[in-house]
Amino acid sequence: MTSSQPTYIYRRALQRAREILGSEQRLARYLRVAPSTLDPWLAGSDIPPLPVLLRCVEVILDDERASVTQLYFAKRPRGEPE
Repeated sequence: MTSSQPTYIYRRALQRAREILGSEQRLARYLRVAPSTLDPWLAGSDIPPLPVLLRCVEVILDDERASVTQLYFAKRPRGEPE
C-alpha cells in the first residue's frame, strides 16, 4: 500500500457517503462536524479521524444492505416464503 492509498480510500468513503446522504451539508451534520471541516478531507489534502471514516463506512454499508434487501424482495416470486 502506497502512502497515497489511505488518503484515496478515505476520500472515496467520504464522497460515497456524501452521495448517499445527498449533500455535503447532510454529511457534515451526520458526522457532527462543520461543513468547512469536510473540504480538506474531500479534497484528499487531510485525513479525517478514524471515527469519521467508520461513520462513513456505516452509511455505505447501510445503503448497500438496503439495496440488496430491495433487490431480493423485488425478484422473489409471489407466494414464496421469506
